[in-house]
Amino acid sequence: MAIDQQLLLLQGTAMASIGHAVFITDCNGSIKWVNNAFTMLSGYTAEEVYGQTPSLFKSDKHDASFYQSIWQTILLGEVWRGEIVNRRKDGGFYTVEQTITPLRDMQGKVVHFVAVHQNITDKKQPDAHIHYLAYYDTLTNLPNRRLFYNRLQHELFHVQRNERMLAVMFLDLDRFKVINDIMGHTYGDQALKAVADRLKVCVRECDTISRWGGDEFAFIITNIPQPQDVAFVAHKIFNAMSSPFQLEEREVYITPTVGIAVYPLDASDAENLIKKARYRQVPL
Repeated sequence: MAIDQQLLLLQGTAMASIGHAVFITDCNGSIKWVNNAFTMLSGYTAEEVYGQTPSLFKSDKHDASFYQSIWQTILLGEVWRGEIVNRRKDGGFYTVEQTITPLRDMQGKVVHFVAVHQNITDKKQPDAHIHYLAYYDTLTNLPNRRLFYNRLQHELFHVQRNERMLAVMFLDLDRFKVINDIMGHTYGDQALKAVADRLKVCVRECDTISRWGGDEFAFIITNIPQPQDVAFVAHKIFNAMSSPFQLEEREVYITPTVGIAVYPLDASDAENLIKKARYRQVPL
């Protein structure tokens, strides 16, 4: 018995001192133990996480099906391995290679889970930067033309399968060239960033807004019950753009021109939806 207790003490000491972050939960996911490496990685103290579930570290970088897949695997008593992005206490993100191992009792019932996290954040940062440059506009932080097209293909697949509608909308900034030519490109960049900030609040999280290029922005308004619904979004945009923009000490009015194409009424593929939305202005 003394040997068993000594062995348990050695195992506990080893778990507490290893370099990888480790936490143990019960079968319901309630955290019962964490090691020092975990508290350093997550920013939470042991007292702050005891009794909590790993959803405390949820980063919203993964959808519900990702977490469902993990639970389905480990509840069957199988080991799950994969990459996951978590959120630290200070709000920052970190990426780990996670291994979750189910522990069974004498009767074979899963009673605990041991999660081991290997921090690979530094390895992922160069990849994330390359991905960002490939798919996002560095001035406005909006998706670029490439990512817009990828998302449009994805959304078309879903609306076709579910027999729903979506709209593609393009927005040009009238007389924007005057701002660049008269006030300078610094003011032009400020104006584009300010416009992007206003446009973001005009659409839902499920929609996409991108900078197509120059002074042109593109939208995907998905899952609309009827074509008239996209006109409501366009009106929101016009209202948001109606007040002046403050560019340092100068006050500037920027008015938009909007073009809209609706699937499946105007076109059934991405290329033709984009073409019709770009070159067909819609009166509002």
